[in-house]
Amino acid sequence: MGNYSNAYSAYNTLTLTGKLWNAACKIGWSWLIFSCICLILLIAKIVQLKSKKVSINGSYEILGLVASAALGSVVVFMTFWRVQDLDYQHWYAVVPFIESSIFLSIFAGILYIPKLMYLRLAESAVAILSVLSLCLGFSIIPSMGIVSNFIGVQLVAPKYQNDISEKGRFVDYLKKQTAGQSLVYFAAASFDLNADLPFNYSLPGSIEKPFPVATAGVDSRDGFNVDFFDAEYVVTSSPVALHMSPDKEQVVVALNNLVQDSSSYVGRHYKVLRQFSFDNSLIVTIYKKISSYEKADVRTLEQTFDRIYPDAPQLFKDRFEKVVANIEK
Repeated sequence: MGNYSNAYSAYNTLTLTGKLWNAACKIGWSWLIFSCICLILLIAKIVQLKSKKVSINGSYEILGLVASAALGSVVVFMTFWRVQDLDYQHWYAVVPFIESSIFLSIFAGILYIPKLMYLRLAESAVAILSVLSLCLGFSIIPSMGIVSNFIGVQLVAPKYQNDISEKGRFVDYLKKQTAGQSLVYFAAASFDLNADLPFNYSLPGSIEKPFPVATAGVDSRDGFNVDFFDAEYVVTSSPVALHMSPDKEQVVVALNNLVQDSSSYVGRHYKVLRQFSFDNSLIVTIYKKISSYEKADVRTLEQTFDRIYPDAPQLFKDRFEKVVANIEK
């Protein structure tokens, strides 16, 4: 867990209080409050009837299910939060537990609302909340800012891309250049541009990568990918394509800038082949390697990252040393 925590430390940005608040907003404060009220009603009714020596069929079983689901939510949350904040894909692991505990509480507790008028109000509130949550989740209605925190925040907003054709031309061009064999390194890690783009664009017609790719995204997880030195082609962008802050993806930033600078010890090994224009004013450039790296080039790059990450030799220095050793053979 220690190494894993270090690798994903860049994703661990919130305090425990911040994580709890973020989770509550995504679930929806109204659902949490309403389910707690209903659960209290259920427990109060059980206590009341127990004092009269009357039992409610299935009441303890329902409480057991609610407790189990709630415990499952806590376990999943704490397991992830030891390592990182929850991203949207992680919610698949916790949503079944959360939904089970919330709706079991609501549907069990709502039966014991004493007056018919209050019962109808509660049923109407559940129906309205459900419709609003559904509409918000499927973007039928837009996000309502702070109001969304009470309904439940949309985990993943649909992203509309107007550059699909341009991305297709980008992938097809690289397929032709590489003949499906040469390695392409992506000095990019954003939604619009990353090493998964060629594979994703090929789906569902093909489940094979159209050509070999390599990349390194988050520094604490990926370090420096020395496949960069073997890549025949390098993809860069302006501005640099990141999915986190620059200080957490310094490998992407450094290689992106160095390759684009033809006067640098890295950029002198490449020539520009072609540029493409993606959404968000992203200019994507494909470079072809025209000369091999020398030992001095690798050493200079190694020293750059030694200064930044002196305490992570396994991710940086040790890898550069292997490249130097191969050059010297």
